[in-house]
Amino acid sequence: MCDDEHSKRDIAESNYVIHEVHCQRNIVLCEQCHEPVPRVDLETHVKDVHAPVDCELCGLAVERDNVDWHKVGLHITSIHHTVNPLTPTVAIWVQL
Repeated sequence: MCDDEHSKRDIAESNYVIHEVHCQRNIVLCEQCHEPVPRVDLETHVKDVHAPVDCELCGLAVERDNVDWHKVGLHITSIHHTVNPLTPTVAIWVQL
């Protein structure tokens, strides 16, 4: 396992040194989710995953990646009335 905290992958011993150098130069950990992200894509990652968006049900600003969790957690009644409760994604989260 690469122990430089940049990638969370198993690396063959024969490739370890070159992998470690590559990680240190090209991979950063996102400060918000602690996932490895290519350095050149960090700004895009933050915009796509962590940018705040307004919930269309309550107007609260929620991290883009957490909008669905927010809706299910806080608006379960609204979701139950507006979405078919038998849809697989809703059935996983909503116990009727």
